[in-house]
Amino acid sequence: MSTKQIFFASGAIALLILVILGIIVLPKHATAPGNTSEATTTTATSTNYTVTVNNASTAVASTSTFDLNYWLQLGLTHKEAGDYADAIQAWTYAAQQDPTSYIAFYDLGDLYQNFDKNYPLAEENYLKVVSLSPTYVDAYRSLFTLYRYQYKVGTSAAANIVAEGLKNNPGNPDLLQLQAQLQSQSS
Repeated sequence: MSTKQIFFASGAIALLILVILGIIVLPKHATAPGNTSEATTTTATSTNYTVTVNNASTAVASTSTFDLNYWLQLGLTHKEAGDYADAIQAWTYAAQQDPTSYIAFYDLGDLYQNFDKNYPLAEENYLKVVSLSPTYVDAYRSLFTLYRYQYKVGTSAAANIVAEGLKNNPGNPDLLQLQAQLQSQSS
């Protein structure tokens, strides 16, 4: 095998591995399994060959089961890339497909609160987390921050959510600290 052939073969293998790992090709849009209306095809080209990969939703469409972790990770990938609309789309789909899992709702709440600045939707999603998993303290902490500094400021909402959190998580040190913070600021 000539040096040129070895170089070409190693480059082709490396490109294929990068495409498979998603390092070169990341899905732009995620659609629900079976919905190919937004399916896109991405092509990676090297000197003498072309590798074509359909977006992630097409790969998911070929399976018959819903993979919550896939959709949660897809949302996270979009969020980290600054593509908040697609992160919302992925997490909303995950929440619709598995409405008993609080993680997608928490991720939506965080994105709406800290990136999209849509405080009513942040509150709605965090409250859904609290209703699904009353022992998930991060949701109470996020609601406290939302109510104390961003939304419904100056109301009893922050104190009420801390009290509810302590009712569901008696003696939790994080929630006790938030309660003490409220008490020290009111005196």
